Amino acid sequence: MPCPWMVSFLVIGAPGDDELGTDCGAAFLYGRDYGGDENWGLVRKLLPSNGMAGDHFGRSVTIKDGRCLVGAPGRSVNGTQAGGAYLYEENAGLPGNWGEVAYLEPIGDLGAYMSFGDAVALGPDRVAIGAPKHQLNGSGYDGSVHVYGKDGEVWNAIQRIVPQQEGLVSVASRSGNSLAFSGNKLLIGAPWARLLGQTPMAEITGAVFVYAEGPVFVSSHDRSDLRLYPNPCTERVHIRAETDNLVRIRMVDSVGREVRPWEITTGNTFSWNVVDVEPGSYIVQCELASGKRVTLPLARQ
Repeated sequence: MPCPWMVSFLVIGAPGDDELGTDCGAAFLYGRDYGGDENWGLVRKLLPSNGMAGDHFGRSVTIKDGRCLVGAPGRSVNGTQAGGAYLYEENAGLPGNWGEVAYLEPIGDLGAYMSFGDAVALGPDRVAIGAPKHQLNGSGYDGSVHVYGKDGEVWNAIQRIVPQQEGLVSVASRSGNSLAFSGNKLLIGAPWARLLGQTPMAEITGAVFVYAEGPVFVSSHDRSDLRLYPNPCTERVHIRAETDNLVRIRMVDSVGREVRPWEITTGNTFSWNVVDVEPGSYIVQCELASGKRVTLPLARQ
């Protein structure tokens, strides 16, 4: 067996595998030089920890830097066939083992047959999962992309991206049909996109949207000092500073448009009524009495 850092891996999805049930699916992980020099040998067959018939685990797969992400777009979530995704890491549990470290579900509202997991991408401590058949307007498959980040040993929801809701494209663009990370940028394929703002109206050409990580506010404060809860939220959201006082707070959407203007506050707690805020992903920007600033992701269900 070669040294771990000299081993290359590839993963192949088999969404029709029946070991855990009809069309539950599987993924096969191969390693270079396993079984001989330049030989690609089977390292492990990956199966979902909670797999069921019809999940189609393995419809999409990607592997990078000791992590493997597998989509299961047929998986049922709380009775809705929305989809799921599974993250594996090398050396999880014991050396050389590829263990499941996270099971991911859609951020925000679920949509029947939204195909969450049809496309997956791995970035630096970020994962993105596409749901290209997510219907958000009742006029076709708008599509959405769900981004998660690693915080310690936990993978948390960061943002749900819906290009149609940002006014970039018409309905039914199927955004999230393909995904890729390039450094801190996320590329989102939308094969049915019709660009808005064109005269005459644009034909369906498809598009690729490039999102850059980094909110429009500078974060220079340890997030562990601030609590935002519940998250996701439905009616009210609360913010608490554990070791400082809040000075002012506002909310913006994923492209920096103001949803709640700056509000002056005192003390270490604050709350908002968010009933009138549309479901989606937002950024809460906080200034503290110490002069430090922090951004926190918020999901409105």
